[in-house]
Amino acid sequence: MAICTFGERQWSPHIGACIPTEHFLANKSIHIEFVCNGYSYGCEQEEFPSVFREQNEELMKVLVVLAHPSQESFVSFLSSEVIDELKNGSHEIRHHDLWAEEFNPVFTPYERLNHVGDVAEKLKKLPELREHIEDLQWCDALVLVYPTWWSGQPAILKGWFDRVLMNEVAWVLPEGAARIRPLLTNVRHLIVVTTHGSGKFVNALEGESGKRTVFRSVRLMLHRRVRCEWIAMYGIDNATPLQRQKFSGRVRRRISRVLG
Repeated sequence: MAICTFGERQWSPHIGACIPTEHFLANKSIHIEFVCNGYSYGCEQEEFPSVFREQNEELMKVLVVLAHPSQESFVSFLSSEVIDELKNGSHEIRHHDLWAEEFNPVFTPYERLNHVGDVAEKLKKLPELREHIEDLQWCDALVLVYPTWWSGQPAILKGWFDRVLMNEVAWVLPEGAARIRPLLTNVRHLIVVTTHGSGKFVNALEGESGKRTVFRSVRLMLHRRVRCEWIAMYGIDNATPLQRQKFSGRVRRRISRVLG
């Protein structure tokens, strides 16, 4: 379990964040303090006993992709919680923080003109994509952590989809076929951790286009029986620190339950 003191520049929309380096261990309990506009909110949570993984349980190779410009945001904190929970399960983890890595989301004219070209040749001109592709081909589980903006993914993550999920890496369209054939069949778990400024009812009316992008498009490139998990916090703009803390606990429980 971890202790962190949350500090935030402003009230909305990401109160209650801390970066991974601020975490340290506690013996008996967790104290989480939220600081907002000069006021602090704290709560104690009893530490649960450790649960040891059975020897016959499968360890997972997990790729975590974070898309948020601030390491002090609540979304970045959720990413660190995901990684901590995966470490508790002794899983093998690879992590990309797209903003920290200054990933370029712009789909270039060269990439469009060579959309179905040879991958090896393309990577000679686009070496910055090689590690992302190798990590996708390596993982059993893909975890996407991002805020929902304008009903969808941040542009940097959408650009990651455009550039990394390329032909002959994520999919192929056989000659004469009417649908693509997936190539990332190694990925058997697709998990999204996201936040929404508006409530669940408003998002339902809008159709949740970001959710459909992931679960109706990206999932088609993965294993045909991929297990999908949507872990979303709605109404974060008006959420209290306690609600945020409860959601972070829910994220950890869902990650533990799905991946072990």
